[in-house]
Amino acid sequence: MVCVFELAKEYQVPVLIHFQYEMYNHGFERFYKVLERFPDVNFLGHAQTWWGNIDAKYDQSIMYPKGKVTPGGLTDRYLADYPNMYGDLSAGSGRNALNRDPEHAIEFIERHQDKLCLGTDCSDSAGQRDDCSGLQQIANMRQFSLSPKVATKILSKNARRIIRFPLWETRTPAHWVLLISLQTLLALNTKFVQLSLWILCLISPIGSRQNYDRRGPFQMENDGKVNENVSMTSFTTILSERDMEKLVEYFENP
Repeated sequence: MVCVFELAKEYQVPVLIHFQYEMYNHGFERFYKVLERFPDVNFLGHAQTWWGNIDAKYDQSIMYPKGKVTPGGLTDRYLADYPNMYGDLSAGSGRNALNRDPEHAIEFIERHQDKLCLGTDCSDSAGQRDDCSGLQQIANMRQFSLSPKVATKILSKNARRIIRFPLWETRTPAHWVLLISLQTLLALNTKFVQLSLWILCLISPIGSRQNYDRRGPFQMENDGKVNENVSMTSFTTILSERDMEKLVEYFENP
């Protein structure tokens, strides 16, 4: 796995790691050594063990713990103590971590608002269907009454920064034509949202005035290999400013 981290450092891309007790990427309690050895690599924690460890009294064998959270868990400390550690809120594990203790979740989100990203955990094909868990994630986040500032960070800005997506202001006229077309799709029928975002992801580097490297994030598997099929729809960096305004309005008006 070290070779992957070295590669991520060379290409300046993040590494998303699926932490799952006795299944994938063991030694979560020692992961701080990786964070310290590779301070220039951004890591995104994902899955059951990552989110279970927001609780200081977490039983590692339980994948989806319930009940009140005891503050000060290992995940909480990693996010607070290491600038290169981020959290991916996608999938059932991220949703469970927040829903099990909404009061703690509100404080947790506020405190780590610059470190959290809302993903979909869906591939490109799944992202086009109504059963994509990302749709549930967005709906679920509404209960935490995020401010527009915090919502924008978690839904877009944090991931944009991690993946080094071009800023919206650098778009060329070619981008505007394509984005207006996509916006029309969004206005016609909401079921086209995932497909539209997928298309936008593909075209986003076109005509950029920035020197943008198209290589995306790596996802580590249990055998140490790199999963090159990680969908960019797992991140919300592809949202346009108008889409962001719609989502923020969605949060403000349940």
